[in-house]
Amino acid sequence: TWQEEHLVGGDLWDYKEGPGHATDPRADMGSWQVTGSGNATRVEYTYDRFGGPDVVTLSVHDNPDTTYSFCTGPGGTETATAFIQPGTAAACSAFP
Repeated sequence: TWQEEHLVGGDLWDYKEGPGHATDPRADMGSWQVTGSGNATRVEYTYDRFGGPDVVTLSVHDNPDTTYSFCTGPGGTETATAFIQPGTAAACSAFP
């Protein structure tokens, strides 16, 4: 499961097991930015770590159960569902 840290300024880190973990430390994996507004709001991710840059643009939808769906666009395919933990060092916990 991915646990991405969205840092102020647009840095994107793979949180993994966290800072200082011997076998699975957090690592810089790219950047993120918000584009558009209203119903046209998108989050654009640029992944540099895996041979990229790979750019992925997703729409974010607030679900009534306190999760967020990341989709390929309005009416598109859901690629991930997440519970957002703002302002913590715990990153995001993805749900199945």
